[in-house]
Amino acid sequence: MHRVVGDEVFILMADSRMHWLRNATARTLWEGLVAAGGEGTTARALAQGLSLAYAVEPAAALADVLDFLRELAERGLIEARDDSDYRKPAKGPN
Repeated sequence: MHRVVGDEVFILMADSRMHWLRNATARTLWEGLVAAGGEGTTARALAQGLSLAYAVEPAAALADVLDFLRELAERGLIEARDDSDYRKPAKGPN
């Protein structure tokens, strides 16, 4: 379960752990993952959206997106099948 409050996202896991995404960029990426749902998305697709939304160079956006997605995968918030296939949520409800 997640809630968006301003530019922040609060994510409550099934085991009662809470994660806090603290800025608009993280919110934008999280919303991209949520919108993709079970179909998943790619780091490149998320980076393209980030590049357009924030006028960031595509290569810099991709590097930032990959770092962000790896962190989410390490926390168990998303499934990462490889560096091009990301799915939200890893477990539990939206």
